[in-house]
Parts: sequence; C-alpha cells; structure tokens
Amino acid sequence: MGNFDLLMQGFGTSFSVANVLLAIAGGFMGLLVGAMPGIGAVTGVALLLPLTFKMDPTSQSSCLPEFTMETCTVVPTAPSCSIYQAIRLQL
Repeated sequence: MGNFDLLMQGFGTSFSVANVLLAIAGGFMGLLVGAMPGIGAVTGVALLLPLTFKMDPTSQSSCLPEFTMETCTVVPTAPSCSIYQAIRLQL
C-alpha cells in the first residue's frame, strides 16, 4: 500500500458521517460550556471525558479537540486557551 492510499484511507476515516457528526456535536457542546461562567476548557473536557470512554480513538479525536477549540473561542482570555489560540494564529 502506497503512501497516497494510506492518506486517502485516513481522509475517508476522518470524514465519515459518524466522525463529522461527533465533531459538530463536540463544537456545539463546547459552545454551550464556554458560555457558562466559571467553566473553562479543562473543566469542560473533564466533564465530557466519561462520554468518550466507549468511543473508538478516531471518534474521540474528532470530538474532544473541537470541544476545546469552541470553548476557547467563547472565552479567548482563559489561561487554558493560550496554546489553542497560538495554534489558530499559525493556521
């Protein structure tokens, strides 16, 4: 299997219907948690973590980063969000 085939397999897994829906759900939950006062990205991920125990690793990788990025978008001055803002500036 060539590198291009492996790349296409990775894109196919990432953009499957289930993973895209989990990314959208993670973004929506991050938006809700980010709007709550006193709950930051780290606490929100700690609250969301038990929901991801039964998921496969690819689905977890879709949901949790989107959740954290949306939480940091709502409250960009939170101390836990500095690394994510730096990543967004470089993208």
